[in-house]
Amino acid sequence: MKKVSMVLSILIIFSIVCIISCKKELPRDKKEELITEKLIESSELFNKKEYSKSLKVCKEILSLDSNNTVAMKRIGSIYYMNNFPEKANEIWEKVLKSSPDDREVKNALKLLKNQSKEQSKTELDIKELK
Repeated sequence: MKKVSMVLSILIIFSIVCIISCKKELPRDKKEELITEKLIESSELFNKKEYSKSLKVCKEILSLDSNNTVAMKRIGSIYYMNNFPEKANEIWEKVLKSSPDDREVKNALKLLKNQSKEQSKTELDIKELK
């Protein structure tokens, strides 16, 4: 009975140590390596049009680096590809605040604005036909 109690105590202590050590931050180089791997994974998923999986990976990246502009831009693109232009616009505007010279984001926002104008014009044309 004492052996079982001792083994259980050791297992509990080991579990607590594992939990505490897992909560520690990754070393910077390991963290950057993990982020790079996840960026590649999210890109591959995005290219295969597996948007929900790509979004999940991007959110994992942001949990490691909340200012990762590549992940943010990809999230905006995921929203855009899933026909949520307002949400895409919101995300891309956030990126632009932290990276005001980002040409990709500027072009995406410009495209979105032009599409919005075209849609408004089409809606007006349809109303005139009625």
